[in-house]
Amino acid sequence: MFPVRRLKNLVTVKRTRIFHKLSLYFLAKDIFENIAIYVRFRNLFLFEDIVYTPLLLKYLSVLEIFSFEQNESY
Repeated sequence: MFPVRRLKNLVTVKRTRIFHKLSLYFLAKDIFENIAIYVRFRNLFLFEDIVYTPLLLKYLSVLEIFSFEQNESY
């Protein structure tokens, strides 16, 4: 028989990973939306004016991965 305590720990670990991925997704989404709002506000439709820092690129790539996974699920 599988110990209940160990099963609870596994569920907690999986839940933590999911929440971590979701938090990265929402952070990336917020960053991307803020950039889009900033660009619209200044009437600039070229993303060349935005400085892509490594951190920003990381979160934008996370956003792309999540949007790809959502499209694959349909």
